[in-house]
Amino acid sequence: MKPHKFSFYIGIVLLVLIACNKNDEAGPFSLLHNKPPSANAGTDQFFNHKPKLITLDGIGKDPEGLILRFSWRLISCPPGFTIPPMEDAIARIYLPEYGEYIFEFKVTDKGGLKAKDIVKVTLSDVDGEPCAGCWDY
Repeated sequence: MKPHKFSFYIGIVLLVLIACNKNDEAGPFSLLHNKPPSANAGTDQFFNHKPKLITLDGIGKDPEGLILRFSWRLISCPPGFTIPPMEDAIARIYLPEYGEYIFEFKVTDKGGLKAKDIVKVTLSDVDGEPCAGCWDY
């Protein structure tokens, strides 16, 4: 029985992928087996005074160890407040007003796979943590 042409081409493609991967850990072959990273934006934060300089400390992990980029983005805040996106795992931000601020932390690996997590930061003029639904009967 004569080998099929298709088998020959698959063999060539695999050889090329393995050869490319020898000198480059993030080469094409490893990207075929890429697993998504994980993102952890940290625990929610509560402060009872303003203004406040806060630190957001995100953690990103990748099973293959190929994290390429971290970023923080503001997704919800009091009216009139804006910040540019930040491109680091740790961000320091000045929050001038009372209110709830929600930030998204994103991790991207070299294969382009992404993971996201959010963290909420609350600045309140009331002592103690807010009691959601305390007055609901």
